[in-house]
Amino acid sequence: MILERKSERILGFHIIASYAAILIQEVINAMVSGAGIAKLVVQSLHIHPALPELIQVTFQNVKEVN
Repeated sequence: MILERKSERILGFHIIASYAAILIQEVINAMVSGAGIAKLVVQSLHIHPALPELIQVTFQNVKEVN
């Protein structure tokens, strides 16, 4: 995941895994709708249990890296 530091705008995201196309769709939707910020993924509603929840959890666990 690549985020712009100040705005948290999603600049990029890469997945290598089974079902990568299903998982990346969560990120693409957030990138092209509204402000395209990480907060959109965290605040979005997900059915449970479902594979795309992994993306939401990934964004919830973002830590600043210098």
